[in-house]
Amino acid sequence: MSFRRLSLVALLLATALDPAAALAEPSIAASAVTIQIGNLTADGSDIDLISTADQPKMFNLANCECKTKRTVKVTISGASAFAGQKVHVHYFVGPNCSDTTSRTQSCHELKDVSLDDFSTQAQFFDIDGSRVVSPTSPTCYPSGSKSGANSFWVFIDWNGDQTYDDTNDTIQKLELSYDVEPPGVVRNVVATSGEQALNVKWTVPADADIESIQVLCSRGILPVFAEGTYTAGYESAAGVCSAGGDGGVEDGGVQEDGGVQDDAGVQDDAGVQDDAGTTTATDAGAVTGITASGGLASVDPAYVCSGILGSTTSRARIARLQNGVTYYVAVVAIDKSGNASPVYTMVSGTPQEVLDFWEDYKQQGGTATGCAFGQRVPVGWIGVGLAGVSLALVLATMRRRRGRGGGGGGAR
Repeated sequence: MSFRRLSLVALLLATALDPAAALAEPSIAASAVTIQIGNLTADGSDIDLISTADQPKMFNLANCECKTKRTVKVTISGASAFAGQKVHVHYFVGPNCSDTTSRTQSCHELKDVSLDDFSTQAQFFDIDGSRVVSPTSPTCYPSGSKSGANSFWVFIDWNGDQTYDDTNDTIQKLELSYDVEPPGVVRNVVATSGEQALNVKWTVPADADIESIQVLCSRGILPVFAEGTYTAGYESAAGVCSAGGDGGVEDGGVQEDGGVQDDAGVQDDAGVQDDAGTTTATDAGAVTGITASGGLASVDPAYVCSGILGSTTSRARIARLQNGVTYYVAVVAIDKSGNASPVYTMVSGTPQEVLDFWEDYKQQGGTATGCAFGQRVPVGWIGVGLAGVSLALVLATMRRRRGRGGGGGGAR
C-alpha cells in the first residue's frame, strides 16, 4: 500500500474517531451566531427584545435585588450541517472572556451545550442581574464600579481544546449594561401648610444622570392615594419583588413644571397613626426630618403622591388633602436606569384652613356689598387687611369734607 493511501486511511480513521479534530478552522462564522436578550413571552416560545438603551433598566438595583430573570436567545445558523458531531458550545459571562487570563480570573462559565441542540431551533438561557454585575461573585453591591457592562459570550469549541481562540473556534458576544447605583439623597425637604394642601420644596442632588423627581406621602403608615392614582417613574424592590419582576420602568411622562397635583383620591381612614418617629442626625444634620418608616423607607411605589417631575424641579404642591391631618413626605431623585435615591428621613406637614378675608369681614359684622374681597389670605394678615379698609374710609371722608368746604367758598 502506498504512503499516500496510508495517509488517507489514517485521516479517515482520525475523523471517524473524533470528527471535531479534523476541523482546522471555524466551520461556522461568528456572523452566523446571533445573541439577543429580552423577557420570555407568556407561551415560552420567544422573547420580547430589550433595546440596548433600556438594558440598564433591566439590570438596575431593584431588578438585581429581586433576582428578575432576563432571557438570552442564541441562534446558530448552519448548525444542522454538523448534526451528530460532538461539538461543544460554551456560554460565559464576563468582560473579556476570549482572553485566557481574563476568562480564568473575571469570567464565569454558565453552560456547556451541544451544537446539535441548535440544529432545529434557537436555545434560551435565563440570567439575573447579579451575574451581569459581578460574574464570578454574584452580588448587587459590588465593591468596584456600580455601573458599566459585561458580555454574554458564545464559544463554539471546534477542536475541543477549550482554549477558545478565533483562529480555530467561533466566538460571538453580546454586551450587557447594568446600573445598580442610585442617585444621591434628596436633602433639605420642607413641607409647609396650605388649604387642603402641602407645599413641598427640596434641594436637587448634583448627580449628572438624574432624569426626574417624585414626591412620596403617607398618612400614618398608609398610602395617601388609591392604587393607580400616580405612576412611579422608578423601580424599587418593594414594587418589583412583589410583582415578580415587571420587565422595566413604566414611563408615565415627565412633568416639566412643579405644578399643583390634583390628588382627589385621599383615603379617609379613621385609624391614622400620627407617630413622630425617632429623631435622627444622619450625615451631620444635612438630612433633616424624622426617621422614615414603612412604605417611605422602602420607596414603595404605592406611596407616590405626585406626577413625574422634571430633573431640575425643586418644589411641588400636593393638593386636596384633608385639613388638620398630619401627612409625612419624602422626595426621591430618579436616574435614567430607573433607580430611586434612598429615603432615610421624612418630614411632616398638616394642611390648615386658610381664612377667607371676605368671610372673616362678614363674621365681624361688616355690611358692605359688591366689593372684590374674595381673595384668600392667611389668618395672620386679616388684621392688616382690616386696618387698610379703615384707612381707606378715613381718607374718603377727608376728601368729601374738603370738597364741601371748597364749594362754599365759591358761592361767596
